[in-house]
Amino acid sequence: MILTDLTATLLLVATLLASNGAQADQHSITLTAAGDIMTGSIYPTPLLPARCSELFAGMRASLGRADVTFGNLEGAITTNLSDSKPCNSNCFFFAMPPETPQCLLEAGFNVVSVANNHAGDFGVAGRRDTARYLREAKLAYSGQDDCQPAILERKGLRIGVLAFSPSPGTCPMNDHARAGELIHALAAQTDITVVSMHAGAEGMSAMKLPEGREFFFGQDRGDVRAFAKLAVDAGADLVLGHGPHVPRALQLYKGRLIAYSLGNFATWQRFNLKEANGVSPLLNVELDRQGRLLSGQIISAFQTKQSGPQPDPEQQAAKLVQQLTQRDVPGHGLQFGNNGHFAPALQ
Repeated sequence: MILTDLTATLLLVATLLASNGAQADQHSITLTAAGDIMTGSIYPTPLLPARCSELFAGMRASLGRADVTFGNLEGAITTNLSDSKPCNSNCFFFAMPPETPQCLLEAGFNVVSVANNHAGDFGVAGRRDTARYLREAKLAYSGQDDCQPAILERKGLRIGVLAFSPSPGTCPMNDHARAGELIHALAAQTDITVVSMHAGAEGMSAMKLPEGREFFFGQDRGDVRAFAKLAVDAGADLVLGHGPHVPRALQLYKGRLIAYSLGNFATWQRFNLKEANGVSPLLNVELDRQGRLLSGQIISAFQTKQSGPQPDPEQQAAKLVQQLTQRDVPGHGLQFGNNGHFAPALQ
């Protein structure tokens, strides 16, 4: 009799847990976010993987499982190479081939940012081509200078994505008043609002999250702390940073997650991938239907010039992001567990 009662109790507990798990799945939204993506360039001479799909093969199990999967598209999609920007011998141009959007869709991405310093590598024509190829493939995007958001519908919710950068031809993040108005307007018409910012200095020294404005080769790359908090104050539920090419800290601000930089994710050949430049954090988050963080995980990957991102058994990305968060953001509001997992800190 005692054994029967115990068995029944255990079955009831298991049933309740399963029910609660199903309910949580129906009442939350999952998002996966990657940093910079450049699938190979045809300029100045073609330097492409044998097949674009190979670039993401190592992380296939981690991509496309969430309700929304986001990445920063670092460059133009164009074959029109005549209108390249002025450049000395030290800068890079990225012209991705027209099949790039379909490759990204097959990898699991359903929305990208085109607000970054390489989106205009091939001028107005390159921007127009990028938008056209993305539209034709039905891959959602945001970040051009019309400041149009991408809006996706998942689980009966409208999810808006609005991308900013300080670079010409993109939605301007350094105009804080306008940015706040745009984010507020988007939040009023969507259930979950995601803001992307391509900002900050670049390189190993840029891992440290500074106070105040950042400059890189004379360009004002914005005040990422101020902009991220402005975005949340205006209605953003998740802020995704990229641009420094290295990971940066996380912060929970008013119940909303800020990822200050997700580094390089899949950047074929032409990028510096030494040290932390080759560390590729892939961010998974679960938000409630009001946009508040429930839980998250940094999935660790790494890159070399001979491959796209690969799973990292050493968990370098997760360890590094945790260290940077604890060092650079006192009162960051998060608690960290094993294998890159994190959640809001207990009050």
